[in-house]
Amino acid sequence: MIYYMYPILLCTIPVHAIFAQNLTEVETKHYFESLAIISLIVVSGCLGLNIVLHNLLLSEFIFCTIFYFLFYGNNLYLRCSSNFLWEKDKTYIPFLLFYFLFNILAALGLYYIFKDVNLLLFSKIIFYFTLFITITMLGNLLNNSKQNAKGILDENEIPEISEEENLPDIYHIVLDCHVGYEKEEYRDNYFFNELEKRGFYNIKNFKSNYNITHLSMPSILNMDYLHNIFHKKENDYYPKSKNQKYYSNNRLWKLLEKLKYRINITVNPMFNKTVENSQININKDLIKGINANLRLLCFSSAFSFLLLPLKRSFKIFNLQFEKYKSFCETSNKTEPVYNFMHILAPHGPLLYDEKGNPLSRKESNDFKNYFSYLKYTDKKTLEIIDTIKQNMKQNSVIIIHGDHGLHFSKNCEFNTLCSVYFPNKKYDIVPENLTAVNLFSLILNQFFGASIDYKTNRFFKANILSNFIFDINDLQNINQNTQIMINNYGLQNFEERLDKLSQKYKNKKVVLYGAGQYFKFIKQNYDLSRLNIIAVSDKKFENIKTPVFDEDAGYNTIAPQKIHTLSPDVVIIAVQETAEIKKYFRDELFKTTRKRFKYTSFEESYESYKKMQKLEWSKVLFP
Repeated sequence: MIYYMYPILLCTIPVHAIFAQNLTEVETKHYFESLAIISLIVVSGCLGLNIVLHNLLLSEFIFCTIFYFLFYGNNLYLRCSSNFLWEKDKTYIPFLLFYFLFNILAALGLYYIFKDVNLLLFSKIIFYFTLFITITMLGNLLNNSKQNAKGILDENEIPEISEEENLPDIYHIVLDCHVGYEKEEYRDNYFFNELEKRGFYNIKNFKSNYNITHLSMPSILNMDYLHNIFHKKENDYYPKSKNQKYYSNNRLWKLLEKLKYRINITVNPMFNKTVENSQININKDLIKGINANLRLLCFSSAFSFLLLPLKRSFKIFNLQFEKYKSFCETSNKTEPVYNFMHILAPHGPLLYDEKGNPLSRKESNDFKNYFSYLKYTDKKTLEIIDTIKQNMKQNSVIIIHGDHGLHFSKNCEFNTLCSVYFPNKKYDIVPENLTAVNLFSLILNQFFGASIDYKTNRFFKANILSNFIFDINDLQNINQNTQIMINNYGLQNFEERLDKLSQKYKNKKVVLYGAGQYFKFIKQNYDLSRLNIIAVSDKKFENIKTPVFDEDAGYNTIAPQKIHTLSPDVVIIAVQETAEIKKYFRDELFKTTRKRFKYTSFEESYESYKKMQKLEWSKVLFP
């Protein structure tokens, strides 16, 4: 009978894989919840089929096959939508209907092929195979769990400070993905003015030194750049799983622990595991989060009905503000207090408009609502500030800042929030060009008698798909290290892709779309003469109605609205982030001109698929 258990082992493998990839973010109990739910589905499905087929081995075989068809349906849809489908909103429902029909036909086909086959030997082989995989994965999980719990701080790296009798209470609030005040289009003037009325100093041009949370927060809390902390090269590989260890095990909190601070922490549920693994004595008040494993397991698949509704996110948002208020309402006269909150707002999903009205699921994923959500987050933050000021000691320090700016925005990805409240109101000591890496060096120097040297301001951009980081000064100079640029642009196999395109579109009319740094780099380093390029298009050429040669581009140029007049056989997108351009084509250009053309990109769908494999959260979805 033990061989009949192979469907449970087989169908729970994705859960093991997901947990392994998200070990630093999710709680162990979610792992067991996911295993229990999937096991229940498998047992129910197999027994249900057996009632009809009266053949348990056949029922298990059919169920496991259909389970994986349904689970990985998102892969098929992504591939189809990237190659054949124009409008996702118009094609997703027909695709699902077709796909469920396909699964029904597949089940019937499997039944007629295997109804008279003895599957006992097959079940034994699959059982031992999946048992071996499961034991191996569990062993790795156990080993990685132990590694994640190890302390990593060298006591000699903790800053030296003079002993102070009257240490200040510190209120520390991180608003994730807040762009701050420098960019007018995202500047919340009400928030800015209200903070000033409450005695805050707003740093208008504050910037993060990294553009992603798992890089910026370890840097901020350790008051140093990651390459110094890790003793690695500046332009190197920095995986999320390693960096997160330096989030909760950081120099700032370790120093406060030594000074006998009461450290109260509440974070977004995605950071629960990181905080739980801290080797620093902190008081954790963690919110029960969304089952991250199950969310990933169900991402875009037929199991999406298992996803917890968006309203759970609303509850987490409000509960986290309330928990932090409770920290601030409880004063402690016997020991200094450090209260910390990292809330995933105004980072997506976007939950509210500026008036506090909940956004729909569709609206929550529409970037147009970002600024409105930012304003509402600011209003909730002001409520916390008022609570703090009603209960704080006279010497208290308040720090509100973002961890980074807007992802995928070249203009705002480093611009972020920073507003500080000093009890002595001596804001002239704040450096004019203060950046996140030096924020707490400023605080410790001013209020703890430390003498920490400020780090020279540098900015590092992460390639999200590969976990490499690059000094943006290298990226801004097209003549810098070619290999760095190749890694950043993901062009390791570009020659091969260019060969395929040149063979596929030999003697065909080709238009390139995009005339930025990506285009300039490939033009400078690769032979594009293999393509019959009749023009280059870009929004900056929108006034060029007929082809005009541009010396800088090296080709004829034309406005996007006039591409169709050239009757190209294909338009090749020559930018790094192709998703925005494809969306522009579908949602704006085609609707405006009422003309369509075939398009592809140098980053072919298969290459995009392979890049997605490198994302930690998608490895099990793109196996």
